[in-house]
Amino acid sequence: MTFITFIALLLIAAGIGYIIKHIFRVDLPMPRYLTGVFIVLVGVHFLIIQLEEDKEDESKWVWFTHSNFAHHITGENEYSVVFGESTIDLSETQLADSLPKVTISVVFGHAEVYLPDSIPYRIINNIAFGSTNGNGPNNSGLGDFSSESDNFNPNRNHLTIEADVAFGGLTWR
Repeated sequence: MTFITFIALLLIAAGIGYIIKHIFRVDLPMPRYLTGVFIVLVGVHFLIIQLEEDKEDESKWVWFTHSNFAHHITGENEYSVVFGESTIDLSETQLADSLPKVTISVVFGHAEVYLPDSIPYRIINNIAFGSTNGNGPNNSGLGDFSSESDNFNPNRNHLTIEADVAFGGLTWR
């Protein structure tokens, strides 16, 4: 989280506190409220820094922003979208000798995934209070769901896409 984002969130929280205090006539001690908000934002800041240090080179993380990724299989890859939005283009993916796997995690965000037309794939959705829709499987709520492309054969090489969606959305294109 950048310094500007930190200050913006602090000012937004102060404004919300001011509105609650004066419009709803709630006895909200502003110094204590702002101190609490400051401590929470510092904690979130340190959490984001720690998580970004832990990510691997092959991982693509999106935090509070929008990012576009064009994917080419280079082993096992992971895309994570947390409080953000991402476009992941798998349409140019080529199959190697091994079974490639792509993991997409969406938490309180949205991802748009472009599926390949020319290669077989299997999609495994793990959903917790989220949804997937579009040209791929359309699922929502809770549960594990799977679907395959029209040219899928489990005995032949294929792309496996595992999508974990929690309180977010994923659109297949």
